[in-house]
Amino acid sequence: MSKSNTPKNNTSLSYKDKLMSVHRFYGVEIEYLEPKFNRVHYILESEFLNYSGSFFKVQLNRQKLYVNNKVPTKVLEVLADKCANVLYPLVLKVSFSGQIQEIDNYLEIQERWKALVPKIKKEYSGEIAENYMNSISTNMADQKIFLSKLRRDVVYDLLFPRLFVLGELNFEKDNCEFNLPHYAYPSGIIFSGKQEISKYPNSNNHIMVTYEGKTPEANDVIKKEIKNGQLNLKYALDNENASMLYFKGICEFYNPEYQKIEYKISRLKEMEITKKV
Repeated sequence: MSKSNTPKNNTSLSYKDKLMSVHRFYGVEIEYLEPKFNRVHYILESEFLNYSGSFFKVQLNRQKLYVNNKVPTKVLEVLADKCANVLYPLVLKVSFSGQIQEIDNYLEIQERWKALVPKIKKEYSGEIAENYMNSISTNMADQKIFLSKLRRDVVYDLLFPRLFVLGELNFEKDNCEFNLPHYAYPSGIIFSGKQEISKYPNSNNHIMVTYEGKTPEANDVIKKEIKNGQLNLKYALDNENASMLYFKGICEFYNPEYQKIEYKISRLKEMEITKKV
């Protein structure tokens, strides 16, 4: 997988080649608005590395995690944050249609975790901390299990737009099934709806991608837990390289209380790094 054959003339580059020059920082926000307010936000660094065929590799780094606008101070929050940091840098192999295929640096992450465990055990004792670390060790022991756990993090699922409309002549597609990760539902929340992509860039030279879905009423399992579920997603993509510029999503459902979650991923242009292709 190499960029050595990339043409030097930028005007002749494909959008895939141009995408490999993107090194971006995003502000990530997840707000649980109902029934009880809770907010998590952090900075996510995203650098595209290379591509081959229909897949690309991207490296992610997380910075400055805040819970309700404060640095984590509770024991379990601090423990969870320290354990999560072992993931980074995280290198993912992703399809151009937005599906995460594998963790490219899985073995490196495994080694970082093995080195971290003795240090964590010196700082934290007790059954809860022990069980928490044992759970991570078990998940990390198998690459497929580890990937499935990673996919349950909603940010990774939303960071790369799922483009169901690829290949559609009218730039829209009905009955698109989107499985939204949610911490309370191991299998996620399934929505079915319509995705549209703008035929032309807007005045900001952005291509807009929207999705509107509902929880299928025919699904008996979902009906027992979730009612009147609605999901709205909106992406702005760079017309030059198809990279994500900003994203906003809203998820609403009843179970049995009214639940509302808002997701935002915003480009931090002042932190951006320009790479030569």
